[in-house]
Amino acid sequence: MTQPGQLQYPVYDFSLWDANQRALSIAIHQFHGHTIALKDYKVEGGNSFSGKLVFHSYDHFGLDPDDEITEYGFIDWFTLQHYDRFDGKYPPPIAQADIEIPISGTF
Repeated sequence: MTQPGQLQYPVYDFSLWDANQRALSIAIHQFHGHTIALKDYKVEGGNSFSGKLVFHSYDHFGLDPDDEITEYGFIDWFTLQHYDRFDGKYPPPIAQADIEIPISGTF
């Protein structure tokens, strides 16, 4: 039981068959970083509000020396990224996901 004023983080299970649950779990635990912004925020009539929450998630698909690199494609990928002779010509790709969710309510 959570005490008043305490925050309890959700726990997501990768083994669940619910695709939305798995996707949310990956988004929360596997992306490199996130930002959340409030967009088009309005207060109307003194006690109602509306706007959009914008979730921006990003991840890089880089390989580091501590990654287990045993497959030939990954060995090549690691070499392209880290070999000094290439002088940074092959950086890891960056994936970005942006989602806007409308919000509204009263206070």
